[in-house]
Parts: sequence; C-alpha cells; structure tokens
Amino acid sequence: MKKRGISFWSTVLAGQFLLLILWDVLQVQTEWIEAQYAQGFFPRFSMLYKSALYYLPFSAGDLIYVAVVVGLVMLASKFCIALFRKQLFRGVFIFLLLLNSVLALYHIFAVNWGLNYYRVPVERQLGLEREQVYLADYLQLLNSCIDTTNLLRTQRPTQAPTFKIMQADMEALVAEDTLLNGYLAQGNLRLKKSLLAPMISAFGVSGYLNPFSLEAHVNQQVPPFTRPFTMVHELAHQQGIGFEDEANFIAFEKLKNHPNIHYRYAANYQLLTYMLMELRGIDNTLYQAYLARLSQDVVADMEEEQAFWKEKTGWIAQVTTIFYNSYLQHNNQAEGVARYNRMTRLVLSSYLKEKGC
Repeated sequence: MKKRGISFWSTVLAGQFLLLILWDVLQVQTEWIEAQYAQGFFPRFSMLYKSALYYLPFSAGDLIYVAVVVGLVMLASKFCIALFRKQLFRGVFIFLLLLNSVLALYHIFAVNWGLNYYRVPVERQLGLEREQVYLADYLQLLNSCIDTTNLLRTQRPTQAPTFKIMQADMEALVAEDTLLNGYLAQGNLRLKKSLLAPMISAFGVSGYLNPFSLEAHVNQQVPPFTRPFTMVHELAHQQGIGFEDEANFIAFEKLKNHPNIHYRYAANYQLLTYMLMELRGIDNTLYQAYLARLSQDVVADMEEEQAFWKEKTGWIAQVTTIFYNSYLQHNNQAEGVARYNRMTRLVLSSYLKEKGC
C-alpha cells in the first residue's frame, strides 16, 4: 500500500513541479496577466470568496491559517518519528505528502491572488513613471506634508471614530471611489478584525490579506490614528493590488481629501513618517532639521506608535521581518520590506503631475 502511495504522490509531485514552471513562464508576461488574470479571471473568481464570506462575522482565513499550520506540523512530526524509527517507506510517503501539501498551498496562493504581483504597475496606469527624483522636489513635498499634518493635528477631535464606524466608512470610501476605475476589482469589499491580534502584534503586523480566503484583516490593537490608512491599504490588496508601495499610495490618495479630519490626518501622518524615514537615510542633518518642525502633538503621536510596537514586538518580529522580506523579494519586489517606502516616490510623482511638472 505504501509503495503504491509513494508512486501516486511522486506522480502528483511531478505535476506540481510542472505547474511551478508554468508560473515562472507567466510571471514575465505582464500584459497577459493584466488582461487575462488581473482584469479578467481575478475579479470574477474573487467575487465567489467575497460573496461567500461577506456576512461571516469572523475571519475564516485565520481559522484556515491555524488549520494549515497544525496540519503541516503534524505531518512534519510524523516524518521525524518515521525517521527515528527507521521506517523508510513510511518516511518517504509522509515526506512526499508534506511536500505536495506545501506546493498545493503555493499553487492555491498563485491562482487565488499571487499573480497580482506581476500585473502592470500602477505608475504606468496613471502615467507616474519618472526616471529621476530630485531632492528639491522631495523637500518641497515634505514641507507641504509637515504643514498639513501639523494643521490637521490641531483640528482633529479628541475622540476617534470607533473601529466599527471606521470599518464602514473605509469600505464605503473604497467602494465608491473612482481612482483606478476598471483596474481594481470591486464588489463585496469587507474588512475584518484579526482573530490572531496578539500574535500579529508580536510579529509587528498592522494588517494583512489572507490569500486563501481573500479576507482583508486589520489589527484592532494598533493606535486608532493609524487604522484608516491600514484599512484602505488592505482593501487595496483585496481589490487586486500586489505591490506594497502601490497599496500605500492608493490609501493616501483615497484619504487625503476625505471630509473627516481623522482620516485626512491618518493619510498625511503616514506619508510624513515614510518621508522622514527615507530622508534620514539620505541626509541625517536635514532629517533632524525637518523633524524639529513637527508640532508637539504630532511628535506625541509618533512616540505613542513607537511605544506600542516596542511593547508588543521583540526578537520574534525581527525573525518575521526576515521571512517577510524574503517573501516580498520572491514575489517581484526586490527591495523587500523597503518597498513600503517607495510610496513616497509615487506620491511625489502624482504631486508634480498635478502641478504640471
């Protein structure tokens, strides 16, 4: 029986490796992926998931994550036991089962959502491509961002909207907005609280899209003034945006003119933190000078956010960052986690385009 099982799973494994080759071939066919997958297959296919899980009040994806991890750990444990007992055929059988399971998960990921990493970039869709960015332009945008953020902070009411109100507002905003109309998948967009909030806080994660259930999740433990940006970022992923800087850019663009001051502040605050972070790597003296221009209240918000992550994260977040960095690099983002910061380049290009530059 074991020998027949080994033969069967070996054949399945060969087929799965052929699928890996197919993904490699498709990944360089950007125009095909855009037309056939991102704007053809994905919007229709994703609607099945979103419709089925829309009214479910909790995250099915988090339960899937737990089940997958438990299942893989059990298989790995059985494999180790078989090796320890020198049960050769059983060990090979379990190893093939384990390897096939991992590859099957990867293929589901690719079909469900993963090929969005290889679609036509947003900067091409919006005509924001620039060969070079000048520091003078960057500082001009940063000056404007600092002034706007300082002003909005003085106008922001003390009481932030509840999570439920924010959730409804962000879902409505994304559903009604026309930015990148025809490029983003619409219909049944939904945000959910994470069932794993304490764990993902320890990982340093503020939100995520589950590629197996296509549910957008927000870490409800993060400071309220950061939530709106994270919510729109994750909804952008749910709509088929793969690149992290593009999801950040879409979040900024959709929130920057929102009538609610809390939401406008969230957009400008996030842009400000990314721009300052990038400037620190370019010129520390300039960074210190611009940092000194922030109001005490904005600095207090930054300190609150830093204190939150310092309390929640530790060595495990550093390990998670290493794995996540490799994940992004494998999925067409050579910069890894630094890709998030590239949002500033897109915002600057949009800013200059609006000025006619």
